[in-house]
Amino acid sequence: MADGVYLMEPVSTAAFTLRTAPGDLKLDCGFDPAMVAFGPEGGAPWGAIGWREADRVVSVRYWVAPERRGRKLASAMLWAVAGPMFESGARRLEARPPVRDLAAIR
Repeated sequence: MADGVYLMEPVSTAAFTLRTAPGDLKLDCGFDPAMVAFGPEGGAPWGAIGWREADRVVSVRYWVAPERRGRKLASAMLWAVAGPMFESGARRLEARPPVRDLAAIR
């Protein structure tokens, strides 16, 4: 799903590490993730983010594991990729919450 222009370096915070999704990763998130968030101790993915680009408008999709919801992980992942995307030439980002997750849409 990720457009090649917007390749991201891994981002590490005190709460999680966002890194390129492994090619063999299988997540039921509704899209092919470009990057996946893991907790400090590794383990199962906490969240995922992917994007499509058209005319420098980047449509970003995200997913957060049910047990990690309500902790602002989605917004932290979006912030982590926003700066590099704008620096790479994006003129607008559009967040696309999961359509089957009504809480994420709010």
